[in-house]
Amino acid sequence: MQLIVDMKNGMTHGVGFKAANTAANANGTGVDFQNADVRTHMVVVRGAITNTGNVAIKAQESDDNTTFTDVADTGANTGNDNSTNSVVVCSFLRTKRYLRAVFVLGTAGDAAIIGATFHSQKKYEGSNNAGYSIAPQV
Repeated sequence: MQLIVDMKNGMTHGVGFKAANTAANANGTGVDFQNADVRTHMVVVRGAITNTGNVAIKAQESDDNTTFTDVADTGANTGNDNSTNSVVVCSFLRTKRYLRAVFVLGTAGDAAIIGATFHSQKKYEGSNNAGYSIAPQV
């Protein structure tokens, strides 16, 4: 693994679930990680949580950006601590090209201000990491 010296150009990023006041189960938008390493990080940001506070956000993956399944790596679901006004980083290995975040309510009447982003280092291919440059881009 290479040292990330340029987060903007050396990583693949995407919004898995746009931050919103959410009071119903909802699926985020698929993010393409074709040119990214399999080690992925999901950053979950929570604001206020109402009612029982029993809400969850999990990562799902897909080969075609249509049919999604839960990420098998249990690290993809470690962001469910239900702490208000918090930021949690979950690290996991994905096996498919696309990722999305899914918001799940535990009880009717639950709601939360919540969002999630995905981040992964770009893939390095070829001899001597010739697939991509890791030099900072100005």
